[in-house]
Amino acid sequence: MTKIIQHEKYGQISYEESLWTGRKALTINGTRLAKIDKTRFSYTENGENVTVALKGNVMIGVTATINGETIVLSPKPEWYVFTLSILMFVFVLVWGNSPALCSIFPLLGGALGGLISALFATTNVLVAANIKKPILKVLVGIGFFAATLAACYIAAVSILVMLGA
Repeated sequence: MTKIIQHEKYGQISYEESLWTGRKALTINGTRLAKIDKTRFSYTENGENVTVALKGNVMIGVTATINGETIVLSPKPEWYVFTLSILMFVFVLVWGNSPALCSIFPLLGGALGGLISALFATTNVLVAANIKKPILKVLVGIGFFAATLAACYIAAVSILVMLGA
């Protein structure tokens, strides 16, 4: 995932983070910064070495500190995005582990249901980070909630059919 911002002092700052490996890369005005360690980068500006410290990730927001100045590269997700994501995870775990509720509407619970709902919840946060309008973020969250329920329902029914129940 790549985030690009325009800063009045440092110009164009590009932040890249791999969703799979967590590797980070930072570019300022087209110059790729040298990596010192996982969260620190350096570059030379006007003959002096400048260190840039990163904090966070794309899931919780990213800030860069350059010469004591903190710059937001990726804002924190809003509370309602996290709430919808946690709700879909908790809903599947509670409903899927209740025999009485599953007799009404079967949902895959347990570890597999938790894995499916966690994947959808994480994807919801990542997709919502690229949407500007709050109402669209909520609608996307509701869509991911429905997709989570559909995936857990299909998985539960598939298992029931295989078991002959």
